[in-house]
Amino acid sequence: MGAGDIRSANDAVSSVISVILMVGVVVILGTVVSVFALGMAEGVDSAAPSSSFEFKILDDGDIEVTHESGDQLNGNQLRFAGAALEKIATGSITEWNGGDVTAGDSATVNVEANETLSLIWESPDGDETAMLAEYEVPAGATPTASIGSVDTGSSWPPAHRDGEVIVQNVQFGRVSNDNVYVVVDDEPGGKANKNADPRAGWVSTNGGSITFNFPIPYAIDKGETLTVTVYETDQEKTQLAQCEADEGTKVTCPDP
Repeated sequence: MGAGDIRSANDAVSSVISVILMVGVVVILGTVVSVFALGMAEGVDSAAPSSSFEFKILDDGDIEVTHESGDQLNGNQLRFAGAALEKIATGSITEWNGGDVTAGDSATVNVEANETLSLIWESPDGDETAMLAEYEVPAGATPTASIGSVDTGSSWPPAHRDGEVIVQNVQFGRVSNDNVYVVVDDEPGGKANKNADPRAGWVSTNGGSITFNFPIPYAIDKGETLTVTVYETDQEKTQLAQCEADEGTKVTCPDP
C-alpha cells in the first residue's frame, strides 16, 4: 500500500469519527433541551393545584362547597368570586382560613341567584391565580318572600286604631334563622313610626301576619302612601319583597 492510500484511509476514518461526534453532540443537546423544556412545562402545570368540589344548596339559600378529591389546599390561598356575596378576599373563607383543605372539608357562602359561583386559588406571592371550580347558582337558591296584602284601615266605621297597619300572609323560604324582618316606610321615605314602638318587627311563622300601631302624634297622615318591605334580617340589606298601599285602603300585593 502506498503513502497515498494510507492518507486516504486516515481521512476516511477521520470523517466517520467526525460524523459520529457531531451526532453525539446533537443527541446530547437535544436531550438537554428536552429535559429543560419538560421541566419548565411541569413547573407551569404544577403551579396551580387540581381538586374537585361538590356544590349543594342549603335550606337557608347558602351554597355549601365541599372538597371531594385532588390536591390538598392551603385555606389562606382561597376565595370565592362571581355570585358570592361574601368571603371574596383571599383567605377570608372562615371555615378554611388558617388550615389545610382536604377531602371532606366544607365551607358555605351566601350567593346571588342566576350567577356563576367560582372558587379561586391564589399563589403565595399573589402573582398567579386559577379557578378551581365553578357552579351555576339556580334561581331557587336564594331567600324568597312575598306579602299577601296590606291593610291600612280600609273598613268603615274604622275597625283600626289611628295609624294601624296590618301586613298579612307573609310567605318566605330559605331565610336565615327561619324568620323575616318587616318594615313600614311612609311616603317621603322615612320610617312612618320612627318615634313610636314598634317601628318594625319579625315574622317567624311562614304565612303569618304582623300589625303595626302608630298612635297619635305619630299616626299615618291622611292620603299618605306606605311602603312595606320584607328583609332577610334586621340589617335591612337583603330585600325580599315590597308592597305599597295608600292610607285607608287594603291592597293585594303583586307577586315578587
